[in-house]
Amino acid sequence: MKRRVERIAAFVEDLIHDRRPCRFKAYPEELQALRAAGVLAGTRPGANLPDREFIDQVCASLPERMSP
Repeated sequence: MKRRVERIAAFVEDLIHDRRPCRFKAYPEELQALRAAGVLAGTRPGANLPDREFIDQVCASLPERMSP
């Protein structure tokens, strides 16, 4: 049981610090906590905006894509 709590805690910690959580096979009783953590992470201001790295990549590729 302790291992499950540690996995959920690590998952939540990754979300808090805007990191991609490690993948693992969740037990059915863990799913509700993981979903709640994901929903809460999505409510942070700016969570619905693309990250700066993505915008920079798109901007860098536009001139190449726009040239005839």
